[in-house]
Amino acid sequence: MYFIPLAMLYKNTQRLSKEKRLKIYDLYAEEMLRLSIGQAMDIHWHKGGKRRISENAYLQMCAYKTGVLARFAAKLGAILGNAGQTQVDALGKFGEALGISFQLQDDILELLGEEFKRGKGSVGGDIHEGKRTLLVIRTLERASPRDKRRLLEILESHPTDERTIGEAIAIIEKYDAIDYTKRKAVSIVGDAWNKVSPLLQESEAKKTLKSLAEYCTKRNI
Repeated sequence: MYFIPLAMLYKNTQRLSKEKRLKIYDLYAEEMLRLSIGQAMDIHWHKGGKRRISENAYLQMCAYKTGVLARFAAKLGAILGNAGQTQVDALGKFGEALGISFQLQDDILELLGEEFKRGKGSVGGDIHEGKRTLLVIRTLERASPRDKRRLLEILESHPTDERTIGEAIAIIEKYDAIDYTKRKAVSIVGDAWNKVSPLLQESEAKKTLKSLAEYCTKRNI
C-alpha cells in the first residue's frame, strides 16, 4: 500500500507540473520516514525498550505510525486539488487526528475482544505483546502501587492464558482508562475539525469528511 501512490503518480506525470511532482515526492519521502520511526517506536516499547511512556509520547507515536497515512492522503488530495498552503496544512492535521483517533479506538476494540470476534486477532493481544497503549499509560498513572505493580508484571510476562489477560483488563477497567481513551479520541478529532472546517466551502465532500471523523470515534469494527 505504501507504493500504490507512487504507481498512480508515475502513470499521470504528464498531467502534473514539475513543481507539483517535486512537492509530492518530498511529501512522500517525509511521511514514509515518519511512518518507519513510528513503527520502530511501537516495537521498541512493547519489547521492553522503555518502561515509562508518557501520554504525549504515545500520541506522538500514533501520529507517526497511523496518523501519517491519513495525513499523507489528506495533504496529497489538497495538493492535487490546488489548495492553498493553509488548507493543505489544516487538512493534514485533520488527517493526522483521524489516524490517531482510529488507533485509539483500535486499542479499545482489541482490549474488549471486538477484534477477535471479527477474526482480526486474539482477545487481549496487546496485553500478550506487552504494549503500552494509552489505556495502559492512563491506568499506570492512576493505579494504586499494588495494581500498578501487578499490571506491569503481567505485561512483561507476555501472558497467553485468558485468566491472566482478564486480570489485566480488569485493572484497566477499574481506573476508567477505557472511557478516558474514548474521550481523548473524540477530543482530538473535534479540535482538528473545528480548525479545518472554516477553511472548507460547504459541499458533499466536506460532509463526507465530517462523517468520517464521527465514524473513527464511534466505529465498532
